[in-house]
Amino acid sequence: MILTAEITQSKDENGPGPGPEFLAPIARQPLHVHVYEQIREALIAGRFHPNQTITVRPLAHALGTSAMPVREALNRLVGERALEVRPNRSIVVPLMTAGRLHEIATVRYALEGLAAAQAVPRATADDIAQLHAINTAQIEAAKAEKHDAYLAENRRFHMMLYGLADSETLMQLIQTLWLQIGPVLYFVSEDPERARESLANHTPVLEALKEKKPMAARNAIVKDIKFAIAFLTKKLNELR
Repeated sequence: MILTAEITQSKDENGPGPGPEFLAPIARQPLHVHVYEQIREALIAGRFHPNQTITVRPLAHALGTSAMPVREALNRLVGERALEVRPNRSIVVPLMTAGRLHEIATVRYALEGLAAAQAVPRATADDIAQLHAINTAQIEAAKAEKHDAYLAENRRFHMMLYGLADSETLMQLIQTLWLQIGPVLYFVSEDPERARESLANHTPVLEALKEKKPMAARNAIVKDIKFAIAFLTKKLNELR
């Protein structure tokens, strides 16, 4: 539903009052957009797992909405290949193949490496300090084996870093890839040893930002992605 403010000019004895050019319409996104964004965020964060069946009614209940906006959101996510429809018409989180994983990984190396490099000259001391704090929170989550918190902090780290590149196009493309790969990242978080090992991969990124070395940042983030891809490939092959 779009709300607009309709402003009319008024006149009094002193002349015309303020015109509409001083105010902008007040707008709210349609409900189905909010529903889509919440489900999308949950997929990127790895809160839905591979092969999990997604049903409309429980989602609608959790979100406090009717079924219609949930159906619209799910249909959109199917179109984005984040979900898939099985022959029996059930909607599931797809179990990614190793081939598809590597296809996405190749594109991630290019896009996320570029974003990391572009972030270097734009990163302030405060930005670096915030990234360091996020990394510390991720370390604590890994030690405590808090899977959801681990994934959330990992995503915060990456998305803040890429956001510093100040490129809307890059962010949109990167988020689309994370939308597809998010559910399988859960496999990394649920392996405590692997999760702790992965944390060392963020340290070179922070060092590259401090030392203002774009290529070092690019190489560090690519190495971080490759670390996860190697583990996930092994995990997916085990599930075949």
